[in-house]
Amino acid sequence: QRVKDAGVTADGLTYDGYRLRVQGNAVYAVGRDTPRTAKTSPVNGAQGTWRAVVALLERMGFRWIQPGLQGVVIPTGRSLAVPDDLNVTFKPPFMYAVGRMTNRGDWSMANGFRCSANLFTRGGHTWVTFVSKSLWKTHPEYFRMVKGKRLEPKGHNYFLCPSNPDVQKLLADGLRRKFDQGYDMAQLGQSDGYRPCECPACRALDKPGEIQEQVHVPHYNVIRSVRKTHPDKFVHMLIYPPTNIP
Repeated sequence: QRVKDAGVTADGLTYDGYRLRVQGNAVYAVGRDTPRTAKTSPVNGAQGTWRAVVALLERMGFRWIQPGLQGVVIPTGRSLAVPDDLNVTFKPPFMYAVGRMTNRGDWSMANGFRCSANLFTRGGHTWVTFVSKSLWKTHPEYFRMVKGKRLEPKGHNYFLCPSNPDVQKLLADGLRRKFDQGYDMAQLGQSDGYRPCECPACRALDKPGEIQEQVHVPHYNVIRSVRKTHPDKFVHMLIYPPTNIP
């Protein structure tokens, strides 16, 4: 309540930005935070207030050299102080999400290993998340064709027929569900060890000798569709060999 009364707010901050301000006899540290729920990842999402506190301590001489208590440098032999006119607003220049080194407490925050985007991730490979293999019995046309035959999806890594408009709709609907659950960014990517579909419609999307456009063109269609309903959200695309040159 005291922060609100002082008029120090997170208004106008982006991503995990923050404000540091001295006002009266108090130091205020305020950041943009992603609303947390019981199902929210403790790592993903903006934690600007935490970042603000770490930044304030760094101004006082604290350092986090390596993970763990032995890596924390605490200033000794002098009083801690900040300028009376301290007034800092930090707006990160871009959204940042990283999959590793975000779980080491203050060290991660101090050294930039943060995850300001509330990112839905499955290692990039989300075809199997959004198109269930249980659809095989009623819609075998949703899945990859090889030598004129549709392949029944097996295990946790299978391939689709991406040119199929219904498959594209399922992918788009899957992204929308994640955005409606509160994610800022959701991944869209083909299954691991990608193998192309050989149906005529998919083949028609690729030039001779290429296999990547039957992924990128449908994904482009999916993103355009999702943008109509969720223009403020972000799709994180997986582009890697053999589809790394769209």
